[in-house]
Amino acid sequence: MTSPRPRRRCPAGNVCEGNARPGGRGSTDRRPGARFHGGHDRVHHSIGEYVRGDVYTNTVEGFFARLKRGIYGTFHHVSKKHLQRYVDDFVFRYNSRKMDDGARVALAFRGANGKRLMYREPVRPNLSSPRG
Repeated sequence: MTSPRPRRRCPAGNVCEGNARPGGRGSTDRRPGARFHGGHDRVHHSIGEYVRGDVYTNTVEGFFARLKRGIYGTFHHVSKKHLQRYVDDFVFRYNSRKMDDGARVALAFRGANGKRLMYREPVRPNLSSPRG
């Protein structure tokens, strides 16, 4: 998808900084603002180039399509406050997509080991009472 907007600096700054694996190589479709320490390859969607050797953006585009479809279709709205939690959920689903259900559940339990699942922080510190 191309945009008729003029080129400008990415308002979010370098989104890859601190989020990409050190030394990792990145592929984009000529978006400004992306810098990778291990190199940066581009494909030019505006001229019909979608893949060049092992350079393509299909994986990340597929992930974001699933994320958007899940948010719009299932959750309908997410607040900025909780957006990272939804993204983390979809990252887990994507990274475990080739596992069978039993292995995925076991992985989820291992990730939850030692963590408390609470709807909200208790108002009173007395947790021994059944009503908090």
